[in-house]
Amino acid sequence: MTAVVPIRAASTVIPSAIEAEQALIAHARTIWERRLGATDSPIESMLLAALCECAVDHGYRVAKTAGRSDTLGIRPQTTVDRYRIDLVVSFLFHGAELHLAIECDGHAFHEKTKAQARKDRSRERALTYLGYRVVRFTGSEIYTSPRQCAAEVMNLVMEFQTATIIEAARAS
Repeated sequence: MTAVVPIRAASTVIPSAIEAEQALIAHARTIWERRLGATDSPIESMLLAALCECAVDHGYRVAKTAGRSDTLGIRPQTTVDRYRIDLVVSFLFHGAELHLAIECDGHAFHEKTKAQARKDRSRERALTYLGYRVVRFTGSEIYTSPRQCAAEVMNLVMEFQTATIIEAARAS
């Protein structure tokens, strides 16, 4: 005689894709924050972990500074001039430099008032003047799909790399 084992509903056994991604990122978060530095919020931690994992998946090394053409420098909570940036991503490639200022905008603070929106725009102009390209993600974007946000950042890195190669070929 065969024993009958009740089958539980799949939703109680198998986590949703978002839950699985968040669990994976929570584990990676501890690893990357120990290596690169602490973040100030859960959404920053999620993006840091997703960005580091995405960079490694694309064949890049990750370090605090970008010293080689295969290394992304990623630093959480970095002060540039008088501004504190959530994540700074630096990439050096054949003498050209890319500096990204990644801002994780939680709804509780950013865009809450017109004064805060003005301050954010002024800050963005100042960082652009200092040579940074500012990339903003909402907390909802990061929470829903941190890997998609990380993929957007990696696309900017790879576009920069391609543009640098094209420019070097034209100069030759």
